[in-house]
Amino acid sequence: MSRALLDELAPDLPVIVWHRSQHELFLNSKLMERFGVDEVFSNTFTPSQAAQSDFTKGHFYEQVALRVLEKVAPAMATPERMRKRLEFSETYYLRQGITTAAEPRGFLSKPLQDAVNLVYSDDATPFIHYFIPDG
Repeated sequence: MSRALLDELAPDLPVIVWHRSQHELFLNSKLMERFGVDEVFSNTFTPSQAAQSDFTKGHFYEQVALRVLEKVAPAMATPERMRKRLEFSETYYLRQGITTAAEPRGFLSKPLQDAVNLVYSDDATPFIHYFIPDG
């Protein structure tokens, strides 16, 4: 995976590939341009964060991935999209017989927790969902 490959596949659209580990992102040039993931942004990195980024490959991980997500999340995770995704996962959990779900070491984000609770805390939800904060 690389910025060059994403540019080839989608030269006119902003694209982000979010690794399933949740710790890595790959961005194409259009996305980097649109959201200001550039040299000015990189000047705000600590030395350890700078080591977690490769602008040539469009690859960002760990703490820098979180910094990039701060820039792009408002476009990716609108309240409407979050609700639809949570409702989808609620249906999936029900069909799979899942009775407990957790977000281990999740972000301590009150708006995110409120969104999850809005969908998962009604009487029709057949499972328990809880957050395990990162100490």
